[in-house]
Amino acid sequence: MQGNTIRIVNVITLLMAIALVLALPVKKDIWYDESISILCSKGITYDTPLMFAGKTTISSADLDALNDARHVFRATVCDNSNSYLYNIGLHWFTGIFGNSLLTYTFFSKLLGIGALLAFFTLCRTLLGHHWLTSLAIGLLVTDMNFVGMSHEIRAYMMGIMFATLSGIYLFRYLGEGGQRPGNLMLVALFAVGAVLSHFLSVYVALTFFVSLLLIYGKRLFTLRNVLAIALPLLLLGIFFYFAWTGLQTMSQQNEKIVKLRAQQGEAYSIWKVITSFLRAIAVNFRFVAPSFTGKLPVLLASFAAVPALYIYALRNAGNNIQRRHLHILFAAGISSSVFLGFLCLRSGHLTAFYYRYHSFAFPFCIMFLVYVLYVLQGSPRVNKLLLSGIAALVILPVLALFVISIRNETRELKYNQYMVANAIVATGATSVEVPSWTHAFLIHSFMPQGHKVNYIYNDTSTYFTLRSAGGSQQIKVVAKPD
Repeated sequence: MQGNTIRIVNVITLLMAIALVLALPVKKDIWYDESISILCSKGITYDTPLMFAGKTTISSADLDALNDARHVFRATVCDNSNSYLYNIGLHWFTGIFGNSLLTYTFFSKLLGIGALLAFFTLCRTLLGHHWLTSLAIGLLVTDMNFVGMSHEIRAYMMGIMFATLSGIYLFRYLGEGGQRPGNLMLVALFAVGAVLSHFLSVYVALTFFVSLLLIYGKRLFTLRNVLAIALPLLLLGIFFYFAWTGLQTMSQQNEKIVKLRAQQGEAYSIWKVITSFLRAIAVNFRFVAPSFTGKLPVLLASFAAVPALYIYALRNAGNNIQRRHLHILFAAGISSSVFLGFLCLRSGHLTAFYYRYHSFAFPFCIMFLVYVLYVLQGSPRVNKLLLSGIAALVILPVLALFVISIRNETRELKYNQYMVANAIVATGATSVEVPSWTHAFLIHSFMPQGHKVNYIYNDTSTYFTLRSAGGSQQIKVVAKPD
C-alpha cells in the first residue's frame, strides 16, 4: 500500500475502534466494585454510616456536604488509598455533567478513547506509517477486557492510558536525539499518573525504570535528569505521606480475602499459580487458545509461542535499536504476570491473577506481537508464508473469541439504586425508605445535583418505599455484592 493509503486506513481503523468503545455495551448495569468507585467519588466510604448512627432520617443536604474534594481524598484513603486520581477525576466530571449512569460510564469511555489515541501514537512512534498499526489497534479493541474496562466505572482505563503515554515518552527518550530531560520527566510523570490511578500499574513503571537503568547505568543520573524526575516523584511521595494509612487497610483487606477464599473452598496451590502464570502470558500476548480449552498441551504450546517469537525476532532483527525495542516491549508485556504471580505466592490466594489486573500491560503485549511481525517482515531471511501463518494463528482465534464473547455476554442486574434515583425524580418523591444508609448513599450518588429528598431508615424492609404527594411506590431492593 502507498503511504497516504496506509495513513487513511490506520485512521479509519482508529475511528472504528473508537466507535466500538462508544457503542458497547448494549446495556449497562453496575456491580459491587463500581459502586465503591461511585461512592468514593462522592466522598463516601464504608465508615460513613457511623456518622449517621442513631439517626432515622438524613437529608440530601447531609450527603451533599460530603461531596467535596477533601472528603473524596478521605474516602479513598479510608478504602485503601488506591485509585485517587480516578476518584477525584470522576468527582469533578460528574460535578460538571451530572450524576446519571451514562455520565459515570462516559468518563471511562473518554479514558478509553484517550488510551486508543495514546496506543495509536505508540504505534506511530515504533512503526512509523505502517499497516501493522491497524492490526495492533484491532487486536487491542477486540480484547474483551479492554472493551470492558472502557465502560467499567473503575480506574483501570485511566491507568492503561497513563501507562501507554509513559511508554511513548520512554521510546522517544531512547530514540535518536531524544535524550532530553523533558522526555524523561514525562516518562516519570505519566508513570506516576498510572500508579495514582491504580497501584498495580507499578509493574509497568518498574519495568521502564529498570530498562533505563540497564541501558544507561550511572549516565542516567545527571543533574538535569534527576531534576526532571524529581517533581513526579515528589508528587508521589507527598501522596503516600498522607495516604499511608490506606496501605495498611489494604494489608488488612488481603487477610480478609485469604479467609474468604478458604471459606469458599478455593483450592490454592503452587501448581495453580504456575498454570495461571502460563495462561496469562499466552492470552495477554494474544495466543488465546487456552481461552477455549483448559487442556495442558494447548496451554504449554500457547505459552511457548511467546518466548519462541521473542527469540526468533531477536535473531532476525536488523539492528540493535530493534533488539532493544523487543527487549523492552517483551519485559513490559510479561511484567504483569511476573508481578502478579509474585503477589499470589506471597498472599496465598489467586485473586491477583484476575484478568483485569493485567490491563496495564495489554498495550505492550500487543505492541510486542506486532513489532515482532514488523521486524520479521523487514528481514530477507524470513519466509513470508511463515509470517502470514503467524498472523493468522493470532488473528483468527482472537476474532472468534471476540465474537463468541459478545454473543454470549449476559448481564445480571446486581444493583438497582440508579433506577430508584430515576423513579424518585419521575414521581416527585420527597422521601424514600431504605433498609441501610449505604443504599441511601448510592441512590443519592445518582440524583440530580440540588434535588431535595429525605432518606428514612427502615431495616425491616426489603423494599425501597418512595413517598410523594400522590402516594407511595415500592421497588424491590437489588444489591448483590460479589
